[in-house]
Amino acid sequence: MDFSKLINLITLAAAALAACLSGFMNLKYGPKLQALEAAQNRTNLLISEQSLDQGGKKFDRDFKFSIIDRVFTAIGSGKQEQISVALAMVNTMLGDDPATQKELLKAIGNTSGASTADQVQAFANVEKIVRFDSAQVITMANVVAPTPVNKEDVKWRFDVFYGEGRQRSTQPMAEKLSMVLQQWSPGAVARIRPLPDVVNARPGYGLKQNEIRYDAGEVEKAKQLQAVLEKKGIRMQLHESFSRTGGYISLFVVE
Repeated sequence: MDFSKLINLITLAAAALAACLSGFMNLKYGPKLQALEAAQNRTNLLISEQSLDQGGKKFDRDFKFSIIDRVFTAIGSGKQEQISVALAMVNTMLGDDPATQKELLKAIGNTSGASTADQVQAFANVEKIVRFDSAQVITMANVVAPTPVNKEDVKWRFDVFYGEGRQRSTQPMAEKLSMVLQQWSPGAVARIRPLPDVVNARPGYGLKQNEIRYDAGEVEKAKQLQAVLEKKGIRMQLHESFSRTGGYISLFVVE
């Protein structure tokens, strides 16, 4: 028997099998890998197009790129544990960049390697971010207006936010606050709104205690409100905001 011919036949057969397997893998996984690469490229582009000085704050592009890389590495691994860790990172470390945060959450939600719970949470957080930011845009458009010369003519607006993480206790308290506000300031508009955990992770939030947030020109109004609430057994800390929204005060219930 000619062993050299046998070896050549085996080599050719192995090469053919490898080619078939490669073709099968590309057919099966190629589109997924391409979609994954496209999603990562879109997310990287978001960072690349950002100014190094956004909102008066410097941000570390390398840090954000490292998060993006870790997220897509976890997705590519298909391991639920790694994807869960990546999801937690996105929820807590990219609060100052909602656009990138939403893209990464969508990528996690769309991967079959993630657990069902993580997929649901990722998409739910995208919806929460969109709703919260859209509501804030509308709020700011309505309240950023010249304050009447006669302060008695001010129609006060209040937003009462309740922390999502402890909703069972914070939402009823927010509802109670809303009633108190309408009694204290007749004619006022008082809305009750959720404060998603993914939003509370952002810089400027991070609330761990109940707060009244007000403008520099609303100190007295805020102090009066604080005193009224304390009489009803509701303790709120005062926090001056740098925004300029005349006739608007926000209250946060997170405890």
